[in-house]
Amino acid sequence: MNPRNRISRTVIRRPRRSLTGLALLALVSLLCAACTGVPTQSSPQIVRGLGDVTSVSAPSIAPIPNADPRTIVQGFLQANVSDVDDHHAAARAFLTVDARGKWNDNTTTVVDSYTVGVSDPSNNVAVTGQQVGSIDARGIYTADLSGDGSVGDSVEFTFVMRQENGQWRIQQPPNGLIVQRSDFETRYSVQTLYFFDLAQQRLVPDLRYTSLGDPQAIASWRLTQLITGPRPELVNAVQQLPVQSNASRASVTLGDPIVIELPGSSLLEPETLTRLAAQLAVNFDPDATFVTLRITDGGKPVTIPGVGQTFSRNQFAVAQPPTTSTPPLYYLNDKSVLVDQNGSPLPGALSSGHYPLTSVAVAGATPSTYKLAGTVGTALRSRLLVGSISTSLQDAGVAAGPLSAPTWAPNANEVWVGRGLSLLRISVGHPPVAVSLGSRGPTSGSIRSVKFSPEGSRLSLVIAAADGTAQLWIATLVRAGDSVRVDTLTPITPPQLALRDAAWSGESALFTIGSNLLTGSYGIWSVRSDGSALDERSHVGLPKAPDSITAASRVVAWVSAGGAVFQQSRSNTWSGPADSTARGISPTYVQW
Repeated sequence: MNPRNRISRTVIRRPRRSLTGLALLALVSLLCAACTGVPTQSSPQIVRGLGDVTSVSAPSIAPIPNADPRTIVQGFLQANVSDVDDHHAAARAFLTVDARGKWNDNTTTVVDSYTVGVSDPSNNVAVTGQQVGSIDARGIYTADLSGDGSVGDSVEFTFVMRQENGQWRIQQPPNGLIVQRSDFETRYSVQTLYFFDLAQQRLVPDLRYTSLGDPQAIASWRLTQLITGPRPELVNAVQQLPVQSNASRASVTLGDPIVIELPGSSLLEPETLTRLAAQLAVNFDPDATFVTLRITDGGKPVTIPGVGQTFSRNQFAVAQPPTTSTPPLYYLNDKSVLVDQNGSPLPGALSSGHYPLTSVAVAGATPSTYKLAGTVGTALRSRLLVGSISTSLQDAGVAAGPLSAPTWAPNANEVWVGRGLSLLRISVGHPPVAVSLGSRGPTSGSIRSVKFSPEGSRLSLVIAAADGTAQLWIATLVRAGDSVRVDTLTPITPPQLALRDAAWSGESALFTIGSNLLTGSYGIWSVRSDGSALDERSHVGLPKAPDSITAASRVVAWVSAGGAVFQQSRSNTWSGPADSTARGISPTYVQW
């Protein structure tokens, strides 16, 4: 297959049937118009959008001769998603000549659906809808968390009309595109950018969205966004792309190899140049198909130390794709024994039921090296115990109080836990240290859930406020030596969902559980780390509201509910292990 087609657009969808890799390759070769979706058989995965597929674009729309103002506005809105060129030429055809040069189309308002009204006495047309979110000029999505929880507040757009050469055209359109949720899900692609963390050890994902469909256009757009830099929430937590000068002359050309022109790149220090190559390899081959790349400076190939003038991501340790190994699953049975998903006890400190744990977290590469953390006590008087599988558990020095379940920080010997509204970090063998949330988030209440993203630069926090709401927040962490602080804290779910727990199901995807305050019913939701794609999932098979959830990449989610544990099935329902009732609480995947 021509490597040019390896960079393409992948569709954002609610769970749909997906296609196999070979089928996708064939469709790209023949049509360049296939679609893929979020798999239903496991936890929701982010579709990165640099794979082998492109979405089907709707046919181009043109104004109907002698159409009335309402029909012209309807055509304009349809054309907002009918063409995928950089300047939305089809949509501009519905504007007056003067408006075509003034209309700004680089932002998008996403509404649940819209209603086009009948023109008023001045022949102006109002379009109304309920806002779901918005996308800025850099492709950054912001969820609208107002309204009733399923959609945001009502919005109205006024289109000022004028006749031009005897035909109605839009003289004053609202700035930006107006797109219905269904069109956003099918015609915008997720494009995940990657930036090095401050320690230059891991790549942090940064979700973006675009309606572009041409692979070359997407590649150029991605490079522009990489050079422009990370989203505001990550500015202080990651490093900019280390381009030296003349970034406006940077370019990418798809082919074999993919050629990325970066003026000044030949002047970089060898270590920095190697990291740049690794970063570009992941950004332009996120699906790890191991395409070859080349960096040029002034058209001349740049030699990567120890690698050469062409490279692929498998040549850099930091650029290796995530492990495909399935993490082990454990839970506490009704005798407080830590058992695997088959109910077999894990030999060691938690095999006797000596510790009446109410939650547990496990981390380590092999069972013999597992680190353990758990809570004991009542909801308002819990204590944190920490130890290992081969030793006893000891009190971690956290004052008794309302504690969340603990979590281990990736690649660090640290346990994190919420106590009331305090976020505590416990380096094993040292006293707890409070990590300030600053002035962000609720000023009263308690932290119900603390979970690390896979790369460890972000935290998901379920914070219950005094008014009874409990939203899911994403905290960006900044580490400087031995100190850690929360740099940004952003809510991603509406306050109408009173949540209890959350778990990362991918690098930018989460599950969360709780109740809908408007309906009074409990539920399970999937959501992306920027608040997009909030969807309610099935809870068929659960006896009552779940009280904890665990998930990981490429595996099914588990919950505990009513004193038993349940796993997500391929039919998206829930059942006990081997379709039997397994009494227990706090299911947890081992953190690597």
